[in-house]
Amino acid sequence: SDLFPSHDRLHADWSSRAFFGGVNPLGMTLDAIRINDFMPWHAAKKLEIAVGSLSKKKIALLGVSYLPGIADTRSSPSATFVKYCEEAGAKVFVHDPLLSWWPEMDRPVKSCLEDFRSLPCEILVAAVRHPKYLAMTANKILKTFPGIRVFLDANDILPDSEAEKLQNAHIRVLGVGKVTLS
Repeated sequence: SDLFPSHDRLHADWSSRAFFGGVNPLGMTLDAIRINDFMPWHAAKKLEIAVGSLSKKKIALLGVSYLPGIADTRSSPSATFVKYCEEAGAKVFVHDPLLSWWPEMDRPVKSCLEDFRSLPCEILVAAVRHPKYLAMTANKILKTFPGIRVFLDANDILPDSEAEKLQNAHIRVLGVGKVTLS
């Protein structure tokens, strides 16, 4: 994960051009920005292909912060993911252990995982590598999200051994950027 929001990297490219005459434009940095900006759409599309349609699906999203361990939602890729899913007709419930409100989306954020036990979520998406999520086990996921049928690991959060346990519990496990998961 990069330490600088996209706009800071764009400023770095502009500075390179303005102060050094464009001798060494930051092409690789701009390519990385384009790839990173595309990932929320890629994750949502992968999910949509896996389940057929997102219409009327209930999705639990773990993580809305831009970076793990920091309560800052500016430039968060989760916003793009949520907008895509909701425009496709899904209902998205969001969680972040560090937040109770998401200002850019003007919506509340659940900060207690146990709140999800009573929600009818059939899809769980792990998006931000918060320490709380990295510590989750398959058993914890199954107890906290009893209705899920699909788990999408969008940021290499769940170890393969735990993902295998979810698969053994008849949960379809998808991964973005993980070689071992489809």
